[in-house]
Amino acid sequence: MSILLFLHLPIVGNMDSGTESPTQQTRAGGEWLISLGAHLRTCRRGGNGSCSAVGYRRAGTAAEGYRILRWLFVTFVAAVLAGWQLAPASTPTPEPGVRLVWVGVEDAERFVLVDLDAREVIEGYNTPSGPHNVTVAEDGTAAGTLYRGTELAIVRDGELTFVELGDTPHDVKATGDLFVVANEMAERLDLVTLDGEHITSIPLRGQPHDTAIAPGGMTAWVTLNHTGELAIVDLDAHEVVDYVPTGQSPHNILFGPDGRFWVTDWRGLVHAFSAEGELLETMPVGEEAHHLAFTPEGGEVWVTDHHTREAIVIDTATYEVLARLGIPGSPHHVNFTPDGELAAVADHTNGTLVVFDVATREKVATIEVGPGPHGVWAVSADAARKS
Repeated sequence: MSILLFLHLPIVGNMDSGTESPTQQTRAGGEWLISLGAHLRTCRRGGNGSCSAVGYRRAGTAAEGYRILRWLFVTFVAAVLAGWQLAPASTPTPEPGVRLVWVGVEDAERFVLVDLDAREVIEGYNTPSGPHNVTVAEDGTAAGTLYRGTELAIVRDGELTFVELGDTPHDVKATGDLFVVANEMAERLDLVTLDGEHITSIPLRGQPHDTAIAPGGMTAWVTLNHTGELAIVDLDAHEVVDYVPTGQSPHNILFGPDGRFWVTDWRGLVHAFSAEGELLETMPVGEEAHHLAFTPEGGEVWVTDHHTREAIVIDTATYEVLARLGIPGSPHHVNFTPDGELAAVADHTNGTLVVFDVATREKVATIEVGPGPHGVWAVSADAARKS
C-alpha cells in the first residue's frame, strides 16, 4: 500500500528548482496523506503543482520535501528486502487448551476476550454502551447485554453485531441456538437466535433480573424484582408455566450440575432449591450476595459479595462456607474455566480480573481489562474457535 501511494504522488511543477516561496509551496489546494511504513506526513498541493512536506521542524523547499520522501521510500524498500515486518501483527490464535474469558467491561464500553494463560486481552470490541451480563453459546458465539442501552451485542465469527431490543436488557443466557434475554423494564423475556434474529418476546408480570436455563434446555427460571417470585417459562411454547413465591429477595439464579438451583439474595443470603422449586436451605453468607458460579463437577459454589469484597466458597453438599477470598475492590461476576482449575472474578472497582487457583484458593494473577468489568464467562480456546 505504501508503494502504491508513493507511485501515485504527483511529480510535477518545479519540484527540483527550490525557487518557490514557503507561501507559494503551501497555498490552498488539495490535501492528501502519504504513508511510508510507519511515517505519516500531510502534503499540500499548491496551485502550481508543487508539493511541500509539512509537519517537520521547519518548512523546507519542495525539493527538500521530495528528497525526504524519496529517502523514506528507499528505506521502506530496504526494510522489505531485509524481511522486516512493518505491518501490525494480527491477533495470535490461542493454542488448544488455553483458558479464555469473555468480559463485559461496562465503564469502558468494551466487550473483550482475555487469555488467562498469557494474562492479557487478545480481542476487543467497542459497543455503544457498556456490556453488563455476558454468556457464550456452545458454538462459541458470545453475547452481552447493553444494560445502559437497548441492545444485545453478539460476537460471532469475529464480527460484532447488535440486536435492538428496547428498554433495558439485563441478563442473557444461551440454550441451543437461542439467547434468552431478561429485559428488565420491559417486563419480558426476549428470544434471539445466535445470528441475531429477534424471534419473539414473552411477557412477565414483573421485572426479570437474572435467568437460569434448567436441565434439558427448554425451561427458563427467572428472578423477578420486588415480587420475591421466580417465573418458570417454557421456551418452546413461549409462555409462562408458573410463578413460584419464595418469600425472599431473589437476585442471581443458576442450576448446578446435580439439578438443584441456587439463588443469591439482595440481603446477603444464598438459597438452595430443589429442581421443582422447593426451598432446601438458606445460608447467611454476607451483606449483598451478588453472583454465583459452580465448579464444573458441582462440589463447590462461589458467591461474590459487593460489600464484604469477597468471593465466598460454599460446599454444595453440606452448605458450609469453606473459605472467604478477599478481593481488592468490588467483586461482580465469577466464572470457572472448563477444566475447573481457575476462577476469574471481575473486580469492578479496579478494572481487573482477579484469577484464583481453585484447588489452592490462592490468587495467581491480576489482569487489567479496563474500567468497570461486570459480566464474565470462561471458555476454552477450542470453544472460541467454533465461532
